[in-house]
Amino acid sequence: ARSLGLAPPACSRAVAVQPRLRGVRTAFAPTNGSPFGVVSAPAGSWSFLATMGAGIEVLSDRTFVPRVVGDVPLRGDDAIGETITRDGRYVLAADVGGAVVIDAERAERGRADAVLGHLRVPNGGAGAIEVATSADGRFAFVTLEGAGRMAVFNLGAALADRKSVV
Repeated sequence: ARSLGLAPPACSRAVAVQPRLRGVRTAFAPTNGSPFGVVSAPAGSWSFLATMGAGIEVLSDRTFVPRVVGDVPLRGDDAIGETITRDGRYVLAADVGGAVVIDAERAERGRADAVLGHLRVPNGGAGAIEVATSADGRFAFVTLEGAGRMAVFNLGAALADRKSVV
C-alpha cells in the first residue's frame, strides 16, 4: 500500500459564520482578580474561579448570576487553568510550578485549611498552564507550556498519603 503525504493549508484568519443563538440570557459577574479558568461542582451549587492575583474565588451558583462568597488564597503563583475531580471532592489549579490541590467542601465552607498541598513539577518545571484528572481520579495531568511537556502525578497516592502532596 502506498501512503500519500498531504501538505496542510496555509494559515488563515478566516472563521466560519455561525448563526446567532437567540433568546440567550446573558449577565456578567464581578470578580476580585483577572479571571482565567472556571469549573463548576458536579452538584451544581458551587463554582471555582481561578484568578490572576486573587487565588481561587468560590462562587455560589444558586442564582442566575453567580456571586463570590469566599476565596482560597494561594501563596506565590497565580492560579491559571483548573479542573474538579469527577466526584467533586477536589479542585486542582495549575500554577507556574505544578498544581495546587484544594478540598472543595472546605473551600465552600470558607475554611482556612482548604489547600491540601501542591503537586510540584520536579527540577523546576515551569509554565504549568492547564490541569486535568483521569476519569477515575487517580492521576493528574499538568501541561507545561514553557517546557513542551506534560507532567503526570499519581494523585490517588498523594491524597491517600497527604504528606506526599507538598
